[in-house]
Amino acid sequence: MVTALNVANNILQRAFADDINVTPMKLQKLIYCIYKEYLKKTGYSLFEEDFEAWKYGPVIPSVYQMFKDRGSNRINNYADANKGIYKAVNENNKAPFKQIVDKIWSIYKDYNGIVISSFTYGKNTAWRNAVKERRNQLLVSDIKSEEDYVGKRSFDYHCRCR
Repeated sequence: MVTALNVANNILQRAFADDINVTPMKLQKLIYCIYKEYLKKTGYSLFEEDFEAWKYGPVIPSVYQMFKDRGSNRINNYADANKGIYKAVNENNKAPFKQIVDKIWSIYKDYNGIVISSFTYGKNTAWRNAVKERRNQLLVSDIKSEEDYVGKRSFDYHCRCR
C-alpha cells in the first residue's frame, strides 16, 4: 500500500541525489502534483489519504506532522527513517509512478515551494473549490479535473529559485 510518506521519500531520494533544496512546503506541493498526474493518467488515486485545504494550498496532514519541525528550512532526512532505513514506493514495480515522479521532478525541482504553492491554490483549482464550498478536504473529482500548471502563461513568468 502506497502512502503519502512513501511518495515523500521518493521525492527526497531525488532531492538528496541532485542536491536540491526541498522544504516542507515544496514537498507537499510536489506530492500533490504527483498525485494529480497519477490520478489523471491512471484514473486511480495514488494513496488513500485526503488532501486538506490549508492556507497555502493542499496539505497531507501526515506529511506535515513528519516534517513540521523543519519549518521553512531544507529537509535533510527521510520520513520515518530508522537507522537509515526508510520506505519508498518501489519504482520498478510501478511503471507509471516512476514516469510521473521523473516528469514532475524535472519540471518543478528548481522552483521553490512558494512558487509551486501559488498554482495549487489559484483560480479553478480543487483547493479553491474546497475553500469556496467550506470543505476541509479536496474532492478527488476536483483534483482530476484541475488543469495542468505547466505551460500556463503565468507559470512561465515566475522566477526559478532553489
